[in-house]
Amino acid sequence: MKCSFIEQKEFAFDGFSGKKTKIGRYHSSMWWDLEGFGDRRWIVATKIKCDWKKELADGKEKKQLVEDCISTLNTPLTKRKNSKKTLDNLSYYRAEFKTTEDGDSYIVALLAIDSINNKNFWGKGQRIGARAVKARANKNKQLTGETEDGTIES
Repeated sequence: MKCSFIEQKEFAFDGFSGKKTKIGRYHSSMWWDLEGFGDRRWIVATKIKCDWKKELADGKEKKQLVEDCISTLNTPLTKRKNSKKTLDNLSYYRAEFKTTEDGDSYIVALLAIDSINNKNFWGKGQRIGARAVKARANKNKQLTGETEDGTIES
């Protein structure tokens, strides 16, 4: 299966963007359901060029299709023994399948990444303090009625 990132300018408007392109951007929303968000994991938004219509017609599931594309794109560019992965362990979070007016198909994907600042993406991830993460977890427990031993009150 052939997949490639669609290069993106820093801003959507051509008048504001330079000639430099990258493969996506860090997302600024708060993803509390992602384990380790803001401390060890961040979300990047990307577009992946892929003939997903053909793959889905062959019986492949959507999530598996995106994960296969990510594993293809997450490989080192060189075959050297000590070459590093350039994209810092991308993993599936969420995806939408879209088609352009010309009929080209692509995937808009939100991917989890291990680094707060990667040169291949526009922007930088937000560092959320452990205090804020713990407070958010406690608030979620209160909303669901979960007690300290893990059971839910009725």
